[in-house]
Amino acid sequence: MIENFGRNLQIEPAEYCCPQSESELLAFLDANRDQKIRAIGRLHSWSKVIQTDGAVVDMKHFNAMSLEEFEGVSAVRVGAGCQIKEVIYMLQQHCLTLSTLGLIDEQSVAGAISTGTHGSGKESLSHFVLGVRIATFCNGDGKAKLSSFQSDQPMLLRASRCSLGCLGIITEVVLPVRKQ
Repeated sequence: MIENFGRNLQIEPAEYCCPQSESELLAFLDANRDQKIRAIGRLHSWSKVIQTDGAVVDMKHFNAMSLEEFEGVSAVRVGAGCQIKEVIYMLQQHCLTLSTLGLIDEQSVAGAISTGTHGSGKESLSHFVLGVRIATFCNGDGKAKLSSFQSDQPMLLRASRCSLGCLGIITEVVLPVRKQ
């Protein structure tokens, strides 16, 4: 049994996977395409949306981070399972930070984006997403595939905010960074 941080939700999935690569994630999705599939990160949500008796994907191993220029903006590319506190720590080493910070830094980046977790400013972290990579099912053949959304697909990029997993499973997010 899996419990959330507040211990008010329990999950007893029929299938569980903690993939270490996108190919492993896609294989699990294909094998479980007929079940309700839920992604979990650090389980800081109080929402019942994570509950399923189907398949659960734990994204904690998707925790890589890198600084880069993205569409002309200084940015950090972050794995979905990376905790916000880990991102902040890495950015501090370069005298950088994120555009907004939430109170709870234990959350995974994808969890904060998917649930619309608000930050210390007017907008939530999800409002600053520059790009997102999602594992989803193809319309044609029903196979799991990876899709990336960025500024050239503004409606899909906006839809990835607070999507609660409806678009698919986030594997990676690109966020702008700024000087501390």
